[in-house]
Amino acid sequence: LCCNAGGFGIHALKAGAKECVFVDVSESAIEQTKANVERNELASESLHVSDVFTFLKEQKYKNSFDMVIIDPPSFAKTKEQAVGAKRGFKHLLMESTKAVKDGGLIGFFSCSHHVGRKELLDIVMEVSHDLKVQYVLLEQMQQDADHPCLINASASFYLNGLLLRVEK
Repeated sequence: LCCNAGGFGIHALKAGAKECVFVDVSESAIEQTKANVERNELASESLHVSDVFTFLKEQKYKNSFDMVIIDPPSFAKTKEQAVGAKRGFKHLLMESTKAVKDGGLIGFFSCSHHVGRKELLDIVMEVSHDLKVQYVLLEQMQQDADHPCLINASASFYLNGLLLRVEK
């Protein structure tokens, strides 16, 4: 979800995934994804120009995915936008949980220091309670060494991710 140029999905296909569904609201992002899929000599017929909230609401994918990657652009560029961003993240996690199979995986990412690891974990706990599912935290992630985190610059801690297994 929010595939941008398709990086996560292309890596999944190269690692042996049989199928990948790419969704982004930007037509140019989907065109770039299609070009990247072809450039890597892979096949994917499932490219969707769609708002991810609308796409997930359709629910034709309920309990059908082995893995869902939630990687939206920054929902919160300012501290004031964090409350609305957390609502958006919660909605994405709820709908993605419904779309993934029991035992499936969710990669849950935020690229804003205003919605950091603690906030993501709080959202996971809320959704776990609301949907009566259990999430197993398999890994916590942050940006790689080429984007260093400076101890005295909280904004440099901008990329956070959780790898979750869903137990329904």
